[in-house]
Amino acid sequence: MKLKIYNETKIYILCPPFYATGGTELLHQLCDLLNELKHDAYIYYSPRKNNPTAERFKNYNIQIAKTIEDNYQNIFIASEIDNYPVYEFNKIQKVIWWLSVDNHFKNKFIRKSNLKIRIKDIVFNRRYFDFENKDAFDFIHFAQSHYAKTFLESKGAKDVYMLSDYINKEFFKEVPSFKNKENIVLYNPKKGLKMISKLIAFSQNIKWVPLENMTLKEIQKLLTKAKVYIDFGEHPGKDRFPREAAVSGCCVITNTKGSAKYFEDVSIPDEFKFDLDKIELSVVIGCIENCFENYEDEILKFANYRSKIFKEKEIFQLETKQIFSGN
Repeated sequence: MKLKIYNETKIYILCPPFYATGGTELLHQLCDLLNELKHDAYIYYSPRKNNPTAERFKNYNIQIAKTIEDNYQNIFIASEIDNYPVYEFNKIQKVIWWLSVDNHFKNKFIRKSNLKIRIKDIVFNRRYFDFENKDAFDFIHFAQSHYAKTFLESKGAKDVYMLSDYINKEFFKEVPSFKNKENIVLYNPKKGLKMISKLIAFSQNIKWVPLENMTLKEIQKLLTKAKVYIDFGEHPGKDRFPREAAVSGCCVITNTKGSAKYFEDVSIPDEFKFDLDKIELSVVIGCIENCFENYEDEILKFANYRSKIFKEKEIFQLETKQIFSGN
């Protein structure tokens, strides 16, 4: 099943109001690109609020829809974790864009609906997408990561199209200097803090800096200063922080969970990926110290990853053109 594009097709992209994350930014990036490609694309904020667009997204070329025209020529795109409004409509073409896998099962942002609709139509109400339910095949699926695509295909989904993403253009404005780096390890305290805390306690001589409560510019400054970035989170999708760190000249160290398991998503050598259930803390610390001591050699191992990240916007544009070509 493919999307059908008509001369009068309207494309609605569901998004929560005010909420500024990598995922919601991607929804705005798609809307912006579709309008650039001369489609008629809208952000549909739910629940409805006044001035719903997050400040950092106001530079995107979007239109805001207050209502949705439910007909066969239009398209409704919702993420895997926030999609209840999709079930208000019967005729419109429906897309679930899997920006993550794990977050879907947590259902953090799914809101209970007050609509009087059949329980069997709410396939997400069971805390997982039931591919054994025939209603599941009324959807087209987009996958932001190879991890998501593999998951969907393992569940029997037939209509899965890659639609990835790209990181903020601010990270490409300056070419990072690899000569003035410091022996600092950066980490996101929201990602794998339990293991990070053990590493910090085990390595009193290493300077660890959490990336929290900072502006984008402050984060950029630290990334260009540090030699190492560690991400031991769940990697529910192709996360942005590892890519932002890599293009800023950091050696990136991850676990093997979620998208980090797949080279297609996190394209770093296996020596920088650790199965934390099997590895000793001292081995991870040894990797960090090697990055400190031999930084100029170790950073060369991330050249292919950085090159791939630089091409992501172009790939995103090509994927969008192919999906919405109507062919």
